[in-house]
Amino acid sequence: MAILRRANQRLLERFPGGNRYYLAGSKTGSRMLHVGEILWSPGSGMPPHIHPEPKAEESQLMLDGELELVYDGITYTMGPGDVALAPPGVPHAWTNRSNKTARMITVFPMNDPTTKDVDAPSPKKGPQPRGVVFRKDMKSTVFAPGITRYDLVTEAQGAKSTFFSMLYLEPGSKAPTHYHPATEEAQYIVKGELTAVYGNEVTVCRTGDLYLAEPGLRHGFTNKSDELAVLLAIHPVAKIERVLVDDSDLPY
Repeated sequence: MAILRRANQRLLERFPGGNRYYLAGSKTGSRMLHVGEILWSPGSGMPPHIHPEPKAEESQLMLDGELELVYDGITYTMGPGDVALAPPGVPHAWTNRSNKTARMITVFPMNDPTTKDVDAPSPKKGPQPRGVVFRKDMKSTVFAPGITRYDLVTEAQGAKSTFFSMLYLEPGSKAPTHYHPATEEAQYIVKGELTAVYGNEVTVCRTGDLYLAEPGLRHGFTNKSDELAVLLAIHPVAKIERVLVDDSDLPY
């Protein structure tokens, strides 16, 4: 898979009241990632569950709306930009108690994880776990001129096999062209339009498109539009190996 356009994505029922776009996984050519976008109707929810495989840590990023999260017995209200990392075996449940549709990106650093329903843990109070992070507490960094990055899921949040970030690209900004020697990278366009390098090709990606860069494939983005663009960068590894490469041979 190179680019999965939004027009070619199938919206399927994941649970009652919850529909999911299948963005990356074994069905779309990825060997290392499972990425979906879930739309939660008012009143919908997933009961307490776990993902038992050793690599099945799940990263869940809120894009729109509000959901109630019960994470190992502690209840949180999650809104846009908030993120939860559920390690394997940690029970978690989500419910949309609002009157508006909520939207979430969910990520696993493996193909086809298993979901197993479990009994609800006893309600409890306690310190906020590392895996639950609110946008207001996140610090941004400058990734490149005109590009601001928020690291959503890293080793600091307890991740063992995931690096997940959100980048804001101002008009005219450019992300350095690079490749990853041994791992894939999935890049999802949350908002806007970006011109992308994919190997020896240059193409335009727009809102809702999912771009998968295979190991060893050079890739990068430039915002040639007049509007801010927002990109999710998803890696199936906690420590990224990035090799910068030349792109002067391309009309980029």
